[in-house]
Amino acid sequence: MNEFVMNPDREMTEQAFVLALLVKGRTLFDDFTWTDRSRAFAKILEEFGLHYEEKGHQLSLEGLGFQYRIPTYFGTPVSENALVLLFALASRDKETLYTVAGPAEFRALAKSALAKYFCARVTSETADTLVFQFEDKLPVAHLTSLGNVPYLLKESVLLCAFVNGSGAAMEEKTTMRDSWAEMLGYFGAALSVRKDSGEAMDELARRIAKAKGIRTETKIITELSETKILTSCDYFIAGDPTEAAAFATFGSLALFPKETTFTLKNAVVSGNRGGFFPTLKRMNADVEITSRHEKFGTAFGTVEVRPGNKLQARRLSEDIIATCLEEYPFLALAACAAEGETILRIPKENRAEMRSRCENLAVNLRKTGAEIGVYDEGLVIRGRETVLDGGEFDCKNDPVTGLALY
Repeated sequence: MNEFVMNPDREMTEQAFVLALLVKGRTLFDDFTWTDRSRAFAKILEEFGLHYEEKGHQLSLEGLGFQYRIPTYFGTPVSENALVLLFALASRDKETLYTVAGPAEFRALAKSALAKYFCARVTSETADTLVFQFEDKLPVAHLTSLGNVPYLLKESVLLCAFVNGSGAAMEEKTTMRDSWAEMLGYFGAALSVRKDSGEAMDELARRIAKAKGIRTETKIITELSETKILTSCDYFIAGDPTEAAAFATFGSLALFPKETTFTLKNAVVSGNRGGFFPTLKRMNADVEITSRHEKFGTAFGTVEVRPGNKLQARRLSEDIIATCLEEYPFLALAACAAEGETILRIPKENRAEMRSRCENLAVNLRKTGAEIGVYDEGLVIRGRETVLDGGEFDCKNDPVTGLALY
């Protein structure tokens, strides 16, 4: 048996650090493992007043509650998720002018994040800096073509409302990557998530409506009320599903004896974020979620993978891909070894930003002998039973693509 424990999910780690800052008192992270990204973000939050220290397998954090400090200068490049969290914390102060400096790519990312996820105006811009100020209103939670609020926008709306002492509400047909709402609820925010089927119907009425072809639309309503304080608690950050996807793909494609088992522990398996595993299983891979836990809000568990099954091509729609968009390169790689023609359709809102990634995947994965076409909605891949050794690859600075090619 080959057992691997996943590193904490990157985005959830950043979210948990922010909530630990907003707790007035101590928060403990159980079985915590540092990554370069999480350590860099924790260092930035020290400027906001977060204090932390390692205690064996635990990380102890001391937060300031709503009395956290707000630096006026952002000069350290971070992920888009981290940037949204930092800006949302800063949104409490509407009078201050904030400055973003650093590499051009970081400033461009900051400007894009402000436009997409906040109500803010850029007051000046030079070759080296970006100066902006928050407006006295919350960002608007618009829906994607699949009927969900983009997860970074949802993160911004809820955190801006929380630190500004106001409420927020949004209606969705479905949810994606909603660990942030789950985490807020776990830490004691006055937040509720409920399903509304419109007109109340009993089971018999629902069956009659279904038989008549009448669709009953369900809305998922998220409501946040003013919250004065968060609860000090112990917390466990679930494992990164993208990291687990790399092991799962490797275990499915590599030439190991049939009895070999790869056990991936603590991976996020919630349906709207851990969709890679059921999708790979749908392609006939021997993948099973053998345990599932929801103690800390987000579902995580153990995934077991066995090699040997011949993969089958599938047509994967936007709603399926939306649950595992970050793992798209691994699905493309699996399709190269699948029998038949696989179609990987990207959600409408993500097609423009994913175009260059698809083109680069096509260039590199054609070296395996697969036939690959790039079209407006994603990739069409006709696999082959024997994947060739492609030799040299170029991931174009995309870490997930690099891992898939490796």
